[in-house]
Amino acid sequence: MLLFLTLWLMPLAAEAQRRPMGPMVTPRRGIPLYYDAAVLFTPDTSKVTINVHFRVPREFFIFVRNEQANGDSAFVATGEIQVELLNNDGATLVRDVRFLRLFRREPLTEGLAGGEIIGLSHFSVPPGSYRLAFSIDDKQSGRNFADRSRLLSAKSLVPGTLNISKPMLLRPDSPADSSETHAIAALNYGRDILFGIPAGKAVLQVFSPDSAPDFKVRWSLMNKAPLYGIDSTELMGNDFQVVPGRMVWNGSPDTTLYTLDQSENGWYVIFLPLPLEKLFEGRCDVHLEVSSGSGTRNVTDDFRIVWPTKPGSLVDIDLAIDALQHIATEEQMDEIRSMSLSSRLTAFFAFWRAMDPDSSTAYNEKYAEYYRRVDIAMERFRGLREAEGYRTDQGRIFILYGAPTSSRRVFTPDNAPQEIWTYENVKQRFVFTDKMGTGVFILTSIDTL
Repeated sequence: MLLFLTLWLMPLAAEAQRRPMGPMVTPRRGIPLYYDAAVLFTPDTSKVTINVHFRVPREFFIFVRNEQANGDSAFVATGEIQVELLNNDGATLVRDVRFLRLFRREPLTEGLAGGEIIGLSHFSVPPGSYRLAFSIDDKQSGRNFADRSRLLSAKSLVPGTLNISKPMLLRPDSPADSSETHAIAALNYGRDILFGIPAGKAVLQVFSPDSAPDFKVRWSLMNKAPLYGIDSTELMGNDFQVVPGRMVWNGSPDTTLYTLDQSENGWYVIFLPLPLEKLFEGRCDVHLEVSSGSGTRNVTDDFRIVWPTKPGSLVDIDLAIDALQHIATEEQMDEIRSMSLSSRLTAFFAFWRAMDPDSSTAYNEKYAEYYRRVDIAMERFRGLREAEGYRTDQGRIFILYGAPTSSRRVFTPDNAPQEIWTYENVKQRFVFTDKMGTGVFILTSIDTL
């Protein structure tokens, strides 16, 4: 059993490492759209900056043939993104409208990633309460999305006191601070954090009236992950870096980049290293305490940890447990199946925690890759006599070893069709035969290369 698991883990780990992280579109869950607002106070107490970051997959738009062009612009899509701030009466105070004309060499099809539209809408408005209205329209299909549910509280700078903005999450590839690059890149996934991203950072805009402030920072994250049988996990720290300067939008509407304006005294940016890689799917509450000689301020916020590419086979816990039959012993399967629902969940995640190659992170690469393969097997290898493709012989081998190095189907007179899968990495060849003519191929031989 140990030798078998070792052989299985090798290709599974290798393929998991090759797969990119990110919000890949999964048709069964629709198209994820991300947008949120960063509220920043300014030296002018009569104005507040509201920057709306958004990220929209190009798959939202329908591409049609461009009759007037070819090559890279053979297919075209047209659409509109509109961002508004509404006052308490529901009237539009400010509006930013983007008219889109997108081009591609080939049409977008299911499973083909088309990139993302990233942008920032910049508004300078009086302090107050606003409703954020975000809408997208595809001119070809009439598909549209609109949301007016998000409320914003935009407070102005209070002179003579310590002022702190709410935290803005940064891209994982952002520098530890901006003392050299003077560039700050927002994560730009709305109120969400993608499950499994590396250690991250957050940034706070701070104004202090002290001539030489002595900052102290304490932060805590309370992660509530009921999907993983975890009531809550608290992470705390007091590490930070501080850089003089005020965050200013860099002026490009197609990025979420900020620069530091260091021409004015009293302004600082505080960078917080956050262990985002330790967070499970679910909600996370954030609490920050910043102090200096001028006082202490507390800030609270919250966000979600989401998994846009989560395998569909993990939605049904009974199916997910049944799919363990290829790597668990019969005794383990019988024991788990005999438990109550809550106990099955506990045993299921305990099983996978024991298989986790890196227990210091919440994301389990082998777990994710295994059920990605289960999803593929369910669709690709089902037949007339077996509706669940992951239970077939071909499904089992695919789940254990991934896609073969090469495969071929053989048809000969008076013999049932065969498929031959060759795996160079494990030096094995598997021969499957469709004996009943139902489309389900049975494993009939295994050869060592």
